Amino acid sequence: MNLETAILQWDGKSADDIRQVHKQYAGSANYLSQLTAMVSNKTLCTGASWLLKAELESGAALTREDTRRIIANLCELDYWQQKLHILQIFEFISIEIDQKRYAETFLRACLSDDNKLVRAWAYNGFFYLARQYEEFQPEAAEFFNMALRDEVASVKARVRKLVNLNSG
Repeated sequence: MNLETAILQWDGKSADDIRQVHKQYAGSANYLSQLTAMVSNKTLCTGASWLLKAELESGAALTREDTRRIIANLCELDYWQQKLHILQIFEFISIEIDQKRYAETFLRACLSDDNKLVRAWAYNGFFYLARQYEEFQPEAAEFFNMALRDEVASVKARVRKLVNLNSG
């Protein structure tokens, strides 16, 4: 069985099953490149984005090409889980200057998403964009202040972590 088939066979719910897929395929040749290609595939996106996040959190690094592929396809992400996983990896992504508008557009859209998890992690993404591009720092601070005033408790908790990270 190949990686694509393993993701297709995942029920979309079992954390243990997707962890098994990760355990089986992590470290294999072109694993990250395969995942970045699958992230924008409607039938594979949730599993592929989860696996991508898990691999980056375990210390793997994206190639320049894989990073560019992810950023170029940001505005094509449709599902909240797919968006969430990509937002959660922003700290591992180095956004090139010619792609920062793609990232900015995606993050702004996610800041007003109906899903509170997507909104919470959009603040996280904006935090890391502002770390890479100084011109976004004043606006990020403004977003955080508005969120701490107006957002639901779960989003405020995520923003407080970012504010503490920024001041530390």
